[in-house]
Amino acid sequence: FNDEKTYYQVNHHVFLAHAKAVLAFKEIMPEGKIGASFAYSPSYAIDSRPENGMAKLDHDNLKSFWWMDVYAYGRYPRTALRYLEKQGVAPTITEEDSKTLHAAAQKVDFMGVNYYQTATVEYNPLDGVTPFGEMNTTGKKGTGQVTGVPGVYKNPSNPYLETTDWDWVIDPSGLRFACKEITSRYDLPIIISENGLGAFDKKTADNKIHDDYRIAYLAAHLKELIKASDEGCEILGYCTWSFTDLLSWLNGYQKRYGFIYVDRDEEGGTLDRYKKDSYYWYKEVIETNGASLSVE
Repeated sequence: FNDEKTYYQVNHHVFLAHAKAVLAFKEIMPEGKIGASFAYSPSYAIDSRPENGMAKLDHDNLKSFWWMDVYAYGRYPRTALRYLEKQGVAPTITEEDSKTLHAAAQKVDFMGVNYYQTATVEYNPLDGVTPFGEMNTTGKKGTGQVTGVPGVYKNPSNPYLETTDWDWVIDPSGLRFACKEITSRYDLPIIISENGLGAFDKKTADNKIHDDYRIAYLAAHLKELIKASDEGCEILGYCTWSFTDLLSWLNGYQKRYGFIYVDRDEEGGTLDRYKKDSYYWYKEVIETNGASLSVE
């Protein structure tokens, strides 16, 4: 799919659907709480060169803030919209559309965040990489391609951070970064609607799944979330992804996220379920309301 004009118009219609849902919900249940959920990857400039700082700003306005500004303010980032207008791909926005988006933004109660990784941003020359590079959907580390917008930005790897087998950056501090950014920019409470680690989990002969890597991942992220709360972010809730292993629209059954192992792969399986080590660990975290975590 490379029709950018259609992409942004469809995206605009999604925003309108969100806005109308918010307005309808508040009409039915004025005291109820409602908000959007967005896959947010806060970004770092790769270094302090001005062109890379500008690339980060443009990246954020065309990506993360393009969504969250509409949810929280009811309008698109002005410079990003101007860029799309110059490219001839900006969505058609009616006056009635703008009124609907703005009205809904006044009634949003929180920002939902699906957090998995941060992004690194560098200036991308006009003859540079495009948005259509291949994602790593095989789990073979290092096979994902750098993507970006020619003349604006690209997303190289971060040399300071490890990645999953699917080349997703592992950055617990990025969750804290995301919460502080949202708090400062939008002054909204936050629900972490997704956070988790996809991995090649293996079941032993005695039906055990020793996923200490998942425990380490979640513990590190929860500790950063506690720090964000201590620093003034209002965290309403935290939801892991996910309770059980499930089918991925990109990776099938090979990329597992759950606390419960499901005996199923692309070839079949019994669908029997087995509790992973992370299940027992997270059970204790819940029972102690996080007191079992050691936060430095």
